[in-house]
Amino acid sequence: MAYTGLFFVSLRSKSTPEMMTQTKWIGAFLVPLLILFIYVWIPHQIKSQYKVIIPQNQTGVSRKLVQVEEWKKWMPFQNELVQQFSLPSGKLILTETYIASVKGFYIYQEDTAAITFMTENAGKDSTLLTIETILNNRHLSPFKRLSNYWQSIRIADPMKKIAQAARQFYGTTKGVYGYPIVLEKVKDSVLMTTQKNFKDTPTIAQVYEMLNSLQQHIQKNMGTIKGDPMVNITNLGQENIFVQVGLPIEKSIPEANGFQIKKMVLGNILSAQVKGDNHTVYRAFKETENFVRDNSKESPAMPFIVYHTNRLIQKDSSQWVSTIYYPIY
Repeated sequence: MAYTGLFFVSLRSKSTPEMMTQTKWIGAFLVPLLILFIYVWIPHQIKSQYKVIIPQNQTGVSRKLVQVEEWKKWMPFQNELVQQFSLPSGKLILTETYIASVKGFYIYQEDTAAITFMTENAGKDSTLLTIETILNNRHLSPFKRLSNYWQSIRIADPMKKIAQAARQFYGTTKGVYGYPIVLEKVKDSVLMTTQKNFKDTPTIAQVYEMLNSLQQHIQKNMGTIKGDPMVNITNLGQENIFVQVGLPIEKSIPEANGFQIKKMVLGNILSAQVKGDNHTVYRAFKETENFVRDNSKESPAMPFIVYHTNRLIQKDSSQWVSTIYYPIY
């Protein structure tokens, strides 16, 4: 037994130098191979893409996307400056805007990755948003190349969060146009209207003077008003402002000089409710027009604004509630 134990001890003592030699040879072979693998496997340029489908027309999404001052409304990360956001491992800085894309840089530690947000038409009422990051990885140091590779993996999570937040925001008409635009059916088909041309934009008092005369005509003819007043003000050129006001009534009543019955087709109509002054209403009206153009719709009748708030009584214009109605087909 003693002899056997000595035999094994002797074996180990002889094999140890041989094993060390083998380890050195393996290391001498594997280290260059690993370095070569890093140079071959990890590219000089690391490109990553994150894609989402947004259920809105591309024209509208692209127009809103390039308004980078609006990004703070949906970005899931802190907004430091107008075009700068603080991400978990670096900073996103937006530098350039184009027709359908926004470019910038993602800065982390001492390195910078180029980043592009771009949109493409993805079919009817759909937009493909792609976030692309490009990291220059032309470094002699294999450790630096490997470090950049792991960094490209780490930024995947914030990029995915940005893509999902963009989809959630731009996937609504409020996100794209600033107001919730809803498709409805025309409810009031019979209107009593009157119209007038002005040399300048009419005052609130002048508009309500037209509405009062309209109301008196309806009451005189035993008509029943069934909704809030409708107003259309259109600039037809220098010193030519066309104004038409209407009131929805239960059924037709006799017309008179200056007072006409208009019947609306019971079809589709866009609506957008707004709270604010005339400037706010005008801006919402223009965005509704953008929606109509972006979606290649046509209007069979004159769009109008419903005054839910009596503007003569409520002096605070920020409290005015209105609804824009835009007939379409």
